[in-house]
Amino acid sequence: MKRIINLLLIGSIVSSVILTGCKKDEDENTSTGDTTATITVYDNSNATVSGQVVYTYDQSTWDAHGDEPLVADKKVATNSDGKAKIVLDDITNLFAFESQETLHFSVHYTVNGIETTKNTALTFTKGSSRSASLKMD
Repeated sequence: MKRIINLLLIGSIVSSVILTGCKKDEDENTSTGDTTATITVYDNSNATVSGQVVYTYDQSTWDAHGDEPLVADKKVATNSDGKAKIVLDDITNLFAFESQETLHFSVHYTVNGIETTKNTALTFTKGSSRSASLKMD
């Protein structure tokens, strides 16, 4: 009986150490907030544009495919204020290997029958918020 009690006690101690070790790792990787980008889109007269799709690409997607909407990591339309708020934390493998990540943002539009794009890049750390604007001119 004494042997069974000792085994249960040892098992309890080992489980406690394992759970404590996992808890510490989880705490270290917890973000203080969402990683977000706010992209404001303007037309050629500096008025904001609502309903314009902003495409988001992580660096590896951008390097492999460039500004190709079919492979964009995220697509978000601008709101009535011309702003697209993009939460970046759900992009696969973002911040998995690096503490900073560069993301590319673009809009596609037509001017006088000519298809045109504008893009910009921003660098983020996990939990940071950055903003930029794109002017469709």
